[in-house]
Amino acid sequence: MVENIYILTGPVQSGKTTRIANWAMEKNDVFGILSPVIKGKRMFTDVHTKEIFEMEANPGETEILMIGKFKFSKVRFSKAIDIIRNGMNKKNGWLVVDEIGPLELRGEGFSEILKEILHSASNQQILLLVIRDSILDEVIQFFSLRQFHCVVIDTEADIFKK
Repeated sequence: MVENIYILTGPVQSGKTTRIANWAMEKNDVFGILSPVIKGKRMFTDVHTKEIFEMEANPGETEILMIGKFKFSKVRFSKAIDIIRNGMNKKNGWLVVDEIGPLELRGEGFSEILKEILHSASNQQILLLVIRDSILDEVIQFFSLRQFHCVVIDTEADIFKK
């Protein structure tokens, strides 16, 4: 079981992803996925390599995940999941999953990889989850999170000083 879990929470569009991206910029032991909005488009960013790729499905793409008005590419989610899985193999440092949201509460998106992470034998890595505040309690219950440090976006957090 992963024992060192941090949750970064706050309202939608409150700067959670930007804050992590800035914090991780000079570090070489941070892995996983960020989900920034760039020029109005939802994207994925490999935290370690800084590779950016689209999250949203292209017109005509048939393998999609729908949530509200958004259509996300299953193929690109699979790539993001592979990046997270590769980060899990590092055993040390930080593993970021941005974000755990409504898709995951439906058992889609990052749901299965998060369950895999939570039940992995390695407890050397620090897991950093990004969860919007409006569904925080629901996510905690859904994934049976028991021990974690919760950081609210509008506070000065020790997590960003390590």
